[in-house]
Amino acid sequence: MVKLTDEQIAAVKQNPEGVSCEDSTTHRLYFIVDEHFHRRVLLALRQQHDLSAIRQAVAQMEAGTGIPLHEARQ
Repeated sequence: MVKLTDEQIAAVKQNPEGVSCEDSTTHRLYFIVDEHFHRRVLLALRQQHDLSAIRQAVAQMEAGTGIPLHEARQ
């Protein structure tokens, strides 16, 4: 595990939704967020993905293009 510097800790405390950090060699950006915030965001993304899949399945069912349940079980 990488330990945060005092500067990074202060920045995270001032910005609870996260702090962007740049790798000075590659110039890639990284984002430091609190673990609980990160978990909430991942959960929200999963829920959004699940909702999208459900809507797509309902649209297929209504259009008659889905696979019947007995076929899907086989």
